[in-house]
Formats: sequence, C-alpha cells, structure tokens
Amino acid sequence: GILPRGAYLRPSVLVPMRNRRWDELTDLMLQPAVQHRIRDMQQVAEHIEATSSVLSAQTQSRIPDKHLTVPPEVRAASPRLCCAECGEIVANDVRFCPVCRLPQWMECPQCRELQHSNSRFCTVCGTSIHGHRMLQRYSAEARKNLELAMDAAQILSARCQHAHQAGLAAVRALRHASEHHEARALLVTVNEYHITLLRQAVAEAVSGRRLGEAIGLLEQILQVAADDREATSQLAHIRGYFNQRLMQAQRLFSKGRIADATCLLEKLSQRFPEDALVRNRLEDYAAQQETQNVVYRLIPELKEKKRWYAIRRELIQLRRLGI
Repeated sequence: GILPRGAYLRPSVLVPMRNRRWDELTDLMLQPAVQHRIRDMQQVAEHIEATSSVLSAQTQSRIPDKHLTVPPEVRAASPRLCCAECGEIVANDVRFCPVCRLPQWMECPQCRELQHSNSRFCTVCGTSIHGHRMLQRYSAEARKNLELAMDAAQILSARCQHAHQAGLAAVRALRHASEHHEARALLVTVNEYHITLLRQAVAEAVSGRRLGEAIGLLEQILQVAADDREATSQLAHIRGYFNQRLMQAQRLFSKGRIADATCLLEKLSQRFPEDALVRNRLEDYAAQQETQNVVYRLIPELKEKKRWYAIRRELIQLRRLGI
C-alpha cells in the first residue's frame, strides 16, 4: 500500500514476516538508473530460485537447541514462525533465534501471558505486542546513545551526534506508547542534555568565528525547544550580522570598489563557508573584477603596443560572456 518513492521502506520493514534476503531483489528492480536494473523476467526468476535455495538450505541445517525450548502449553499451532528481528524462520519450540539471538517469546505487558514476539497483538487481552517490543527496543537504543553522549572522553561534536540519535530513538519509543511515563521522562532527559551539549558547541563555534556552524546548532536547539529565547536571540543576532555585511559588500560594489567588496565577502565566506549566496556573490564579483582588468588595464596596454588582433580577441571573449 506504499509507493517506493525516494528512500522507500524495504519489504522486510513493512512486512515483518518477510526475509531480508528478498530486499536485494526489490532494490535491483527499483534502481533509479535504468542500466542498473534487472532487464528481464528471466533474471528475476533466477534470483528468486537462488534466494529460495539459500533459505531452504539454512532452514534445514538449523538445529534447535533443546535447552531453550518453550513449554508445550504456549506453542503455536504453526510448526514454524519468523523472527521479528531478522525474519529468519525459527521452529516454534525454540526460545531464542539462532541468528540474531532475539527472544522469540515474551510476556504480554498487560496480562502477563506468554506471546510470540512476532505477534501484532496479544491473543488473550489484545494488547499491542509489537508496540511493546518497539518501545523496549527504542528505549534501550536511546539509553545507550545517551550514555555515549555523556562520555566526556569523546569530542563535543560526537557527543552531540549521539545525543541527537538518542532523541530520535526516544521519540520513536514514545510513538509506540504515547502514555508511557518512563518513555516520556526519557525523552525529556535526553532533550535537556542534548540542549546542554548544543549550547557548548554554539559557544565554541562563536568563539572560533564559525558562525555558519553556530546557525546550524542554534536551529537544532530550536527544533528540540521551539520557545528557547536565548537560542532565538543568538540566531537573530548572527543573521543580522550576516545581512549587514552582505549589504555593506553590495554598497562597495555599487561604488566600483570591487576589490574591497570581494575582500569583505571572502572574510564572510570563512565564517559562513556553506552559504551559497556568498559563494555566488564572490563568483560574480570575481567575474566583474576580471572584466574591469581586461577593459581598463589590458586593452589600453595592448592599444599602446598596437596589438589590434589581441584586442579583437579580448573583445570577442567579453562578448561571448554576455558583456
């Protein structure tokens, strides 16, 4: 029910029962470049047969561990089930997946009945087993990244990245259990620590005159806390400085002081290296300065030396540039 546009979700993500090995076929059939796609259905059939053979061989060679069996009263009617993590087929009397070691059976958080981890809902009370599993998974991921963010031995940029990943995981956990108090408290803790790290990074960027980097960090703070007055004030101040310098360079250029305007923009590009507007202005000013050098310096020198063909060549080149 979802069109595979852009960074599409793979079949193993949309359908937990689907094995990840089939994702390769989907990727080959949906390549943006035509020359990289599978060309005919014969290749598709060969790929399907090869993948089926590999999966059948893996299933037959897998021996269940008798020490990790599930009690008979909770076994499913189907003799084989799929692992919710890796999609591998696992016998229903095995407690752990032999590939990814994910527990195949878990207690329902509501009625405490044993349910398979690949079940969408509890067969007894109807509680979402998938949502509870995702809550546990993303909460653990958030706590792990938060611990890495708190490691003072790492550089500040890496700690900010770990805090960002922790925030994303905490948000995903909360989506699966919006009323879960622990998940909400975890998100609040992660966001507070993330903002603290971002403020330190902003201070370092401003002291190093890396104002473009500071703008990106302040925007991240506002994404986490949209009503942060300090970040809003700093962002407005830096953007005001940028616009003021840009207008000053434009005034110098309009007065014919192209070299001064170029020098000012070069300093501005060092502080805002990723700004496309500054780069485009620098390219325009450089072209104008080169044109002035040709018109007011080179051509008069050639005229004094009576090198008329050289003058004609320079004028033709200027005409090709649209001048």
